[in-house]
Amino acid sequence: MNIKTLSHFCSCYKDFKAKRGVSFKDIFKDDPKLSKTNYIFDFVLYKKSKIFKKEIPLIAIELDGQEHFNDEERIYCDKIKTSVCKEKGITLLRIPNKDRKCYEEIKALIFNIQKKKDFEQLSLDLDLS
Repeated sequence: MNIKTLSHFCSCYKDFKAKRGVSFKDIFKDDPKLSKTNYIFDFVLYKKSKIFKKEIPLIAIELDGQEHFNDEERIYCDKIKTSVCKEKGITLLRIPNKDRKCYEEIKALIFNIQKKKDFEQLSLDLDLS
């Protein structure tokens, strides 16, 4: 099935939900420091948890145009987003603006990320370390 948009992906794969323009305030409500910042992710892809009846942030997606490489303020903001995602266990997927409509490749990346996260969770549950 050819995916036409991220929303189309979510309508085909019901375990996911995409939200556009997600602020740190929305995603990190319980963090007193991060919830006070004005940073925004272009998209966040959530995995629907059947057990906990909530949406769990799986992937933050940033579309990177030239300003992400030339603008010092944007570069600084991107470093913070990268650091926060790493700290919070959210995969940050940076997609060059020129590739923003390569939905089949993005779909493959999403599934690979999900498999990796599912395996990591299984390892934690089984204490395979």
